[in-house]
Order: sequence, then C-alpha cells, then structure tokens
Amino acid sequence: MLGCAGGVPRTTSTPAGPISFRADWNDLDAAAEVASIVIEATVLRVSEPEAGLRVFDLRTVSDAPGVLEVRWLDGAPGLTPGENALVEARCTVGRLGDPRREARLLGALQRRLTQLRGRDAAPLD
Repeated sequence: MLGCAGGVPRTTSTPAGPISFRADWNDLDAAAEVASIVIEATVLRVSEPEAGLRVFDLRTVSDAPGVLEVRWLDGAPGLTPGENALVEARCTVGRLGDPRREARLLGALQRRLTQLRGRDAAPLD
C-alpha cells in the first residue's frame, strides 16, 4: 500500500506518441495544466530529470496515474530551450494505458502550445 511518501506510481503501458511540433519552452507548464483538464486530470508534480526533458506527473479524477513527457529536440548540449523549439511529447494515462485519453491529452497540449507560440497570452478555447 502506498502512503503519501510513496510518490506517483508509474504506469506499465507503452507511452502514446510521440508527436513533434514547435513550441515555446517557457509555456510548457501552463499548457500542461490546461491540457490535463481535457482528460479530467491535474498536474501533481513537474520535474526536469535532465536538461531539455520536462516530466509532468498527473492524476485523473478517477485516481488513475499519468505521465506526460516533453523533450526538446533541436538543442545542443549546454543550451537552454527557448522560443520556437522543436519538441516531442508522449504520455501514458492509467496503469494499463488509455489510448483515447492519451491522444486527447497530446492533442490538447499541442493545440495550447501552438496558440501560445510567439505570444505572451492567448484566450482559452
């Protein structure tokens, strides 16, 4: 049994994606929050285990775990991701995966990051 210190259990399914597109790296956190709403989930934790990789641990309203990973593709070692970066996103939702929800999450993330690219703000759909 997991307690509070147990952390977020990882899923055992194969991640959905990857999908690649251009985005502003500094918009990732806000876009992930908005995209997670589409699958009735929330972002519990954000980590950057290595340069150019951001990992979002998710939890759905039905208490299913999820993981959204976004990787910066067109950077060189030592550089920081910036605007109009080529990124790759993949995710898993649920312990065994849920392809429909995963596709919706990735689509919502791409849509929101596209809306925000090159802008300071954009209206929500």
